[in-house]
Amino acid sequence: MRKDSGLVTSGILHLSAVCFVVCGAPQFYQNVRQGHDDPSYLSSGLCISYLLWYSALIVYMFLMCFADPRSSSQKVRGSPEIDSSFFNRLTLWWFNPIPWKGAQKDLEVGNELRRPSPEDLFELNEGSTTKFLCDLWEKHWNPRMTGILALFSTFLTAEILKKGSAAKLSSVIWSMHFVAGSRAVKRNMVFSRLPREDEDVAEVGRVCHCNSNNSVVWMFRWEFLTAGGLKIASDTLQFASPFLLHQLIGFVSDLKSPLWIGLSYSILMFVSSELRSLVLNSYFYIMFRMGIKFQTALTAAVYKKSLELSNSARREKTVGEIVNLMSIDIERFQMITPQIQQFWSCPYQITLALAYLFVTLGYSAIPGVIIMVIFLPSNVICSIIVKKWQVAQMKLKDQRTKMVNEVLNGMKVVKLYAWEIPMEEHIDEIRQKELVLLKKSFLVRNVMDSFNTASPFLVALFSFGTYVLSSPEHELTPQVAFVSLTLFNQLRSPMTMIAYLISQTVQAVVSNKRLKEYFVAEELDPTVVDRTQKGISYIGLGCHRENAIAVQDFSATWDGNDSDRETTLQDINLSADAGSLIAVVGKVGTGKSSLLSALLGEMGKLQGRIGLYGKVGYVPQQPWIQNMTLRDNILFGRPFDKRRYNQVLSACALKPDLKVLPHGDMTEIGEKGINLSGGQKARVSLARAVYQDCDVYLLDDPLSAVDAHVGKHLFEKVIGPDGLLRHKTRILVTHRLSYIKSADEIIVLGDGRIIESGEYSDLMRQRGALSKFIEEYKSSSDSDEKEEEVESLSDTDNELLDSSVDDRRESRAMSDIEEYTQKTSDEYDGQHDKKMALGWRLGIYGALGTVECWLFLSVSFLLSLISLAFAGLSASYNLHSPLLHNLFRSPMSFYDTTPLGRILNRCAKVRPLVPLSQGPHKGRRLSRRCETYRCRLTMMLIVPTRGVRRLNSKFRKL
Repeated sequence: MRKDSGLVTSGILHLSAVCFVVCGAPQFYQNVRQGHDDPSYLSSGLCISYLLWYSALIVYMFLMCFADPRSSSQKVRGSPEIDSSFFNRLTLWWFNPIPWKGAQKDLEVGNELRRPSPEDLFELNEGSTTKFLCDLWEKHWNPRMTGILALFSTFLTAEILKKGSAAKLSSVIWSMHFVAGSRAVKRNMVFSRLPREDEDVAEVGRVCHCNSNNSVVWMFRWEFLTAGGLKIASDTLQFASPFLLHQLIGFVSDLKSPLWIGLSYSILMFVSSELRSLVLNSYFYIMFRMGIKFQTALTAAVYKKSLELSNSARREKTVGEIVNLMSIDIERFQMITPQIQQFWSCPYQITLALAYLFVTLGYSAIPGVIIMVIFLPSNVICSIIVKKWQVAQMKLKDQRTKMVNEVLNGMKVVKLYAWEIPMEEHIDEIRQKELVLLKKSFLVRNVMDSFNTASPFLVALFSFGTYVLSSPEHELTPQVAFVSLTLFNQLRSPMTMIAYLISQTVQAVVSNKRLKEYFVAEELDPTVVDRTQKGISYIGLGCHRENAIAVQDFSATWDGNDSDRETTLQDINLSADAGSLIAVVGKVGTGKSSLLSALLGEMGKLQGRIGLYGKVGYVPQQPWIQNMTLRDNILFGRPFDKRRYNQVLSACALKPDLKVLPHGDMTEIGEKGINLSGGQKARVSLARAVYQDCDVYLLDDPLSAVDAHVGKHLFEKVIGPDGLLRHKTRILVTHRLSYIKSADEIIVLGDGRIIESGEYSDLMRQRGALSKFIEEYKSSSDSDEKEEEVESLSDTDNELLDSSVDDRRESRAMSDIEEYTQKTSDEYDGQHDKKMALGWRLGIYGALGTVECWLFLSVSFLLSLISLAFAGLSASYNLHSPLLHNLFRSPMSFYDTTPLGRILNRCAKVRPLVPLSQGPHKGRRLSRRCETYRCRLTMMLIVPTRGVRRLNSKFRKL
């Protein structure tokens, strides 16, 4: 192996070496002992060769624990896990430097665009990056949707024709076509939205939807199989303890057995427990990492889908729903993904335990099996009820999040009209309905958990009772009693996990349905625009090779492909040569911005074709500014080119603004560019598009927000014939008619149609629509233009706000009395009748266990009710209501410097989980604490007492 090249050690070879060393240890010991008895044997060639081989094997095993680092030319800042040996990866030893460094100082994460990145944290492996996981998701999701589309189209067509609604055939499943980027299906049919009025058709669509939970298995199938093998090994090793305990008790009962046998059993019990712990933690590491990867892939898919939603789908999928999908529903998939293996592991553990019980107790274990089967229907019924409440609760959550989002975005209007109190009361009312459903779900789940936790005792009671009473030959010997109790205790874990799985599965099913409905929502049609790459002519569009834009008989609407809707653009025909400047003018509402949106492919095409040459840059009428530095806003992910960057700053008149910003171009820009003026935001938006160096630029009135002299500078240095974009194709929508003289062609729009087009001089001679529009414009805007030219205030004189804001940041309470029962059984005076003693003991065990069981059920239920009613609801009130109260009464400066997404995420995610998640966590912590105290108290009371009694008995014999 070339470990000098950074090749890590093989896990199979390492495990093989360990097995050879462990299995060869007895033979090595035998050779050494034989050599000690017969010194001549040590000098034999066979002994020497074996000792050398075994010693070399031990050295090789230890050398496999290390991996040589890569050469300097191959070093990367990736995870050390890549270059770690199999043993280091198994024990996570490679991660030790991170917590050690974190104990010495605060760990920092750098940003290469702002300052050098420190070496505190390593970069993600390629298989853990968002790009890799998103591509992997699409690779497994798209083929599924393609097959579902064909099946659904065939079935839906048959259903529509059977009902005699042939007119609805054109409505066949748009939403099922372009799911998650699927582009493989032919575009030879008209797609539109699924008709809402046809309930049967909608039901068929819901049935045919794909399942998100199936994709995770195929995406990470090798990790899934590896974790499955580890889980099988862990579950099997778990049942080695009862077997070894049985053998150890037999060794203690047989006084003639050699001591080394007992020591071997003890060592094996310790080794099996430690080995199971190592294997189980490796399993959890793989599964939890898989859950995080799946969460990342789903988050990226939801985000990408949000950028591809059609206009009609955007009206249906609100911001509140999308936020809940990313913060709540995807997190539920991340929580249940590590537990997927438990769906087969729990039945496997229960089967092993029951099989071992059959071996130990015989047919007496059948009543215990019956008891377990009786509990299953209750779990199913509870899960159905909880699922119904969960669906209703998620709808209320979407409604509340949508309301909060609308209020936050319109906070200025809310404060202007003093609507804080009614808005707060309306959101609290929705929250109250949500809490009622949460309370019902929590109570049902707690009852189900209580019964599942108490079921192992009932299994033990009925099994022991049947075993003892079925035959007089059946005696509860230490081997039978202790081994059976160990198996019954091991049944607690899978039974409790089944209840947890049912709860998580119900939530995951609801989230899965919501995600499916979102992923199959209608998307923008990518074939609206024929995006021909550079160097390829437009064949079939009736235009020349040098044309950059060609539009032919194009009609479109904002409401998708529905021809019944009002048409926004009608019969548009235009062509633009490469490097030309086309000005689009017209009155307000005549379709100028819609024309640019159509060229971007964001409108539903009714007829015609659009061809675009090369990469497109778009400058919207309302500038879009990110909450990043000014430089990051301009670069927009592109590499930093100092020469071009300075050239763009100068052309867009941004250099004077950098002098007044606190940190120049490294100044943080607040939410929506709040610490920039309108003119500054418009120039930053234009500079971002110019820096991208596109082939075609669509400019939606970028000069409207700047002063007259600044607009003149931008037109001359950027847009005009002598500007930076002089060799680019530009379509400029403008109301500044003084600039249209420099355009190569002018297009006048009216009511969504092209009224006239041509050069400026030709159109003015014709005295047509352009001439009339200019005359009307001059007569209505003389006074405005005079005032505008008199303005001398610079955009950079506005007050700057600080944009940095810090982000702010644990039922069972019964002591186990089974030890006391065992103690009483062991120390009971044997003078009474054997059967009477046995019945008395079993009765005591059953009575105390029954009392414990029902006390556990009643007390845990009561505690959960009190915890929910007083602690959970109180915590919810004390967090949600004051949060809204303080948010609505915060000054506008808070909203100017705090991203609204951060506020919305806090309102959507944290509040609903308080009463639902904190109760079980606190219950488990209390249970573990009481169990620890119980074990300590039991040892303190029983062990010393028995020791004193043995000494007293020996003293009497003396």
